[in-house]
Amino acid sequence: MRSIKTISYIILCVSLVHLSACQTISSWFGDEKKESAEPSATMSCQYQAHPESFELQWTAFKTTEKIPVKGTFTNIQWLGAVQAPSFEELLKTYSVVIDGKTVETHNPGRNATVQEYFFGEWLNQAKIEGKVLGVEGNEEKGKINIELSFNGVKKVLNFNYEKDHEGLLRAKSGFSMPDFNLQKAFNAIHEACKGLHKGPDGISKTWEEIELELIGRVDQKC
Repeated sequence: MRSIKTISYIILCVSLVHLSACQTISSWFGDEKKESAEPSATMSCQYQAHPESFELQWTAFKTTEKIPVKGTFTNIQWLGAVQAPSFEELLKTYSVVIDGKTVETHNPGRNATVQEYFFGEWLNQAKIEGKVLGVEGNEEKGKINIELSFNGVKKVLNFNYEKDHEGLLRAKSGFSMPDFNLQKAFNAIHEACKGLHKGPDGISKTWEEIELELIGRVDQKC
């Protein structure tokens, strides 16, 4: 009887040792899994810009019905980083230089008129410069503060932006021509286009407002 108790005791001890060893091995494997998962948890992501996708579009208006006239420029230089740790940091690296005389409205006659009577009236070189000063918002929507400089005047314009899940960014703002001392240029283009800017009511009107839209792709790479 005593030998049976002894054997049972030995079996119990062996079982406890085996169980303890299994728990230790399991904890070892668990630690390995935890350690291997850490790099993905701390993986850094970068925001990436695609300057080849960047566009600047402007819209002017004519007639009392406010018919839009759209255009862009063929000589635009986008200067900035390709990647940065955050959306805001990436955008804040960007500036733009535009040759105003390279206006493109997809109408050769209109191009020549704008080049001669609008940009030709500038007292200074027809160069437009822009610089991102800051971003208010997140990667989906917010406001980009851009300092616009031309005709000897600097002003900060607030561009309201939205970015979709595919990385397409659209930012819109606008200004009035007198804001940049463009009254002389405005008068010249209005006189040159007086007949073309006349609507069904017989009134010729050229609007002082100019709308701007920036389009480009900015996505996240991890």
